[in-house]
Amino acid sequence: MKPSVILVIVSALCSFVIAYLFRRYALRKEILDIPNERSSHEIPTPRGGGLSIVITFYSFIIFAFLMGNFDASLFYALLCGIPIVIISSIDDLMSLSHKIRMVVQIVSVLAAVIILGEPQTFDFTFFQISQKWLLYGGLVLGLVWFINLFNFLDGIDSYASMEAIFLSLAMYLLSGNFAILLITGSVAGFLFWNFPAPRAKIFMGDVGSTFLGFSIGIFALYLNNIQELNFSVFILLSLVFTFDATATLLIRLFNRERISEAHKKHMFQRLHQIGFTHLEINGMALLLNITLLGLAILCASNSSLLLPALIVYILLLSVLMAIIYRKHIC
Repeated sequence: MKPSVILVIVSALCSFVIAYLFRRYALRKEILDIPNERSSHEIPTPRGGGLSIVITFYSFIIFAFLMGNFDASLFYALLCGIPIVIISSIDDLMSLSHKIRMVVQIVSVLAAVIILGEPQTFDFTFFQISQKWLLYGGLVLGLVWFINLFNFLDGIDSYASMEAIFLSLAMYLLSGNFAILLITGSVAGFLFWNFPAPRAKIFMGDVGSTFLGFSIGIFALYLNNIQELNFSVFILLSLVFTFDATATLLIRLFNRERISEAHKKHMFQRLHQIGFTHLEINGMALLLNITLLGLAILCASNSSLLLPALIVYILLLSVLMAIIYRKHIC
């Protein structure tokens, strides 16, 4: 059996067991997500299960690092996610100010970016970013946004879990870097309890979604810096999430809404409101992601295709969003 397969299986089993134990604990202590007018679930459900992902992932990278099989800069950069995990765990138990969470995220991301070393020139084929201040500023803002959009889009059963598995597998297929598979395995074990058939038995909570946004973003930056995967290809791969979150934010800003308030205006939420099940929405996202992976493979071998691919796919998603909004209004 290939080492990559063994890595995924073992980490998935660990995450599976930890999620099971945490679910029992959450039920006993009544750590529950109570449905409200903005929820997409109907019964109280244990939350905070994302800790199983965090514990599994960090346990494995610490072991790999101590054995000398994990890049030191990547290891310490990923450890910068621990403050985000702590503040998100607290937020799962008692709501914290978004300003506090944002400060912790910015500091953690900045520290991770510095540890990974001076960013390489980002080549988007149609333009390049090489100015140091632009690279650092853009990376910190972009990665903080990626953390939050992952949190925003964790709104239905297994949606964020499936996206994390897709992105980590796609990045492994394109780069061949084994380390990213720890995300795949850690989330796969949790997914068993988060799968929407018939309904999720536990939610990952902010602790899981923010951690996944941080760690996946850091992996993408690391792979770009060691020239195993162009960051622009990662942007293409993540379009299902980044487009939905960014377009929805811009629409809300245009409508002068308070963006710090919770809402149900993302595409996946509107699909649920017009009658699609959690499983069906996940299936749609999977189909879109498969096409994105195909485009990313083409762009990885022929960078001149990147700009047309991005434009075409953004236009496609814009049309889909317009159709969904229209059906929801009707």
